[in-house]
Amino acid sequence: MSVPTTSRGSGPPAFTLIEILVVISVIALVIAITIPALRGARQTSRRVKCMAQLSQFGLAFRMHVDEHHGLLPWADEMYSLPSGWLAPLDALEPYLNCPLPRFDPAGAVVTDQPFLCPSDREVGPVQGFSYGYAPVFLFQSVRPNPWQSVSRYYDLNPTLPLLQDRGPFHGRAGAAPTVGRNILRYDGSVLRSEDANPII
Repeated sequence: MSVPTTSRGSGPPAFTLIEILVVISVIALVIAITIPALRGARQTSRRVKCMAQLSQFGLAFRMHVDEHHGLLPWADEMYSLPSGWLAPLDALEPYLNCPLPRFDPAGAVVTDQPFLCPSDREVGPVQGFSYGYAPVFLFQSVRPNPWQSVSRYYDLNPTLPLLQDRGPFHGRAGAAPTVGRNILRYDGSVLRSEDANPII
């Protein structure tokens, strides 16, 4: 009985060191190209979610105005849960299907969507609300009858900002630190402002 013999050269060919290095280089190049694209997609996703939240607030404001004879919610200070300044969210609560920002038993601020912009790591977690209410500045300065006057002014100028990010949460890489805020206008439209001098 004969025993089959195998020679060294009859097995599958092995990779050379150069071929392995080329494959590793190609994989590293693909990863280097893909990671920034994924990061950009994540930023776009957060910006779109923020804009959707502002649209939700736009509906709440519209319902409030319709039920209160054309008047906007009154506020003469920016919302701050720790300071006890709760306008305009206290007036919008009946139109929002979610709990308002609150304190947990340990005294920490508890807030979530739609009150917290997905890109905000500074303002919302501390104040309870990521957005600034633009009519505050008019309510502080217009006399007499600021409530009626400001509401009428917005009726006549529907593209005025109503809510706006309280920080440049959606800036592009290399852009000035003040650009990249989403804004809700009185007419209900939401857009990304590239204005370097934001209202809020």
